[in-house]
Amino acid sequence: MNRTTGASSPEGQAATNLEERWQRRLDRACAHGAEALLAWAELLESAGWCVALRLGSGDLWLGSRGADDLARRGGKAESWTDLLTQWQHLPEARRHLEGSGVRVWAAESPVGDEAGKQANLTPREGEVLKWLKQGKTDPEIAAILGCAVRTVEKHVGNLYRKTGARNRAEMILQGREDE
Repeated sequence: MNRTTGASSPEGQAATNLEERWQRRLDRACAHGAEALLAWAELLESAGWCVALRLGSGDLWLGSRGADDLARRGGKAESWTDLLTQWQHLPEARRHLEGSGVRVWAAESPVGDEAGKQANLTPREGEVLKWLKQGKTDPEIAAILGCAVRTVEKHVGNLYRKTGARNRAEMILQGREDE
């Protein structure tokens, strides 16, 4: 831009156009990155993890599983600062990812199934039964619980034996009748 007249020179106009194009590209990349991050957060949520993200504006995105988990413990988070306060009260074993704008933790599993109590299930078997009731597969349950698929298969076998069920559907239906 010519400082004395305020008119744009061809070189100045080209530089401005280039800056505008790069800014548009950067804006699109940031929007795409934010969309991808939210998609990953939702995927982790669907796999049974609690997820919280600090958005660029400093706001908080908290998945429903995380909000439920905090509420079960008598807490809530309306801002990133609130979440950090709640994070400090989580047992170390439940904290799985701690980044500058990301927190991922394992939900506290309310093992209180009547079917589990009646069949004398271990707490871990109760957790596996809970996830089976939600339609999770053995690999999904293994990922949620942080163990090997073979371990989940062993728990499922124990559930068959203890509940007397012949298949998953029967085991799930038995558990629902007891609720």
